[in-house]
Amino acid sequence: MATQDDDDEEDINPNTVLLPDAHNDSEAKSLSKQQKHFLRSINSTIVIRQLPSEGISFQLWPAATIFVSLLDEYRCDLPGKSPLYHAISVSSNGSSSRPLSILELGSGTGIVGIAAAATLGANVTVTDLPHVIPNLQFNADANASILHENGGTVCVAPLRWGHYDDVELIGRVL
Repeated sequence: MATQDDDDEEDINPNTVLLPDAHNDSEAKSLSKQQKHFLRSINSTIVIRQLPSEGISFQLWPAATIFVSLLDEYRCDLPGKSPLYHAISVSSNGSSSRPLSILELGSGTGIVGIAAAATLGANVTVTDLPHVIPNLQFNADANASILHENGGTVCVAPLRWGHYDDVELIGRVL
């Protein structure tokens, strides 16, 4: 016999806990949702397509928007004031002539990798599971002109944990 506690656990939907905006079934079944993110540091707007009905890999996570804000602020702030300053300066080895190479694992919509490429002029490889790749590529393509204007590039690649072929492909891309 199920107790009240057991019933409560069955009612918990991890999608609504992680992404509270997805609790409305009619909203979650919408075909797509476009979000615009203005980056004042480069005076440009990144556009990201979300597909809520496809699952959490196709939705923007709150942590992603916070990280995008940090990247934007990094480029706007005086050197040394951003919380990202030390991580980025160590990664670039103090060289401003060679762009950073960044590998993002589990990119989802790709907003963080796209923003990093645009704000840092970095070469970013965004990865996720194969079923996520078409939307990830769509978002990279939708922002290609902004990336080009700011010297960044985004390469999209599938990456399944434990699949040597995927890892080998990523190694060739980097």
